[in-house]
Amino acid sequence: MGAQVLRAEAGGAPVEDDLVAMKVDISILRADVANIQDNMSELRADVKELRGQMYAGFGQLLREMSTGPSQVRGEVSDGFGQLRQEMSAGFGQLRGEMNAGLSHLRGETSMGFVQLRGEMSTGFSGLRTEMKDHGKRQDRDFRILFGALISVALGLSGLIAKAFGWIH
Repeated sequence: MGAQVLRAEAGGAPVEDDLVAMKVDISILRADVANIQDNMSELRADVKELRGQMYAGFGQLLREMSTGPSQVRGEVSDGFGQLRQEMSAGFGQLRGEMNAGLSHLRGETSMGFVQLRGEMSTGFSGLRTEMKDHGKRQDRDFRILFGALISVALGLSGLIAKAFGWIH
């Protein structure tokens, strides 16, 4: 079967020594297998070396992790202590600023209420005078309208009386 393949590759012409060609191919394959085996042994050695490095790294990491939490705990407690001190100082300062601001606000508010009370009293007095003037105008307007109504009523009654001949 191998000889037929070799003849087909040669364009159908008979190959003189098919066995020699096959032996060459086998020797090439054996060399490739040997190279692959060498590469595999090198890869195994590399993997073994990497495993050793990993185990060494894990050991160092475990040592660091065992000492790390106590150190972190100490740093955190120191940080919280410092934070408490800063916050208490900040709250004291903030409390002082807020008290000063509130007293200033109370002063402004009381002055604003006094000013508002004054403006309201002047506004109400102005409103009272306007209402009195309006009441006087209403009285005057009522008198004028009532007089006009009486005049119209008398004028119409006079016309009616003249129309019926009651007045000559």
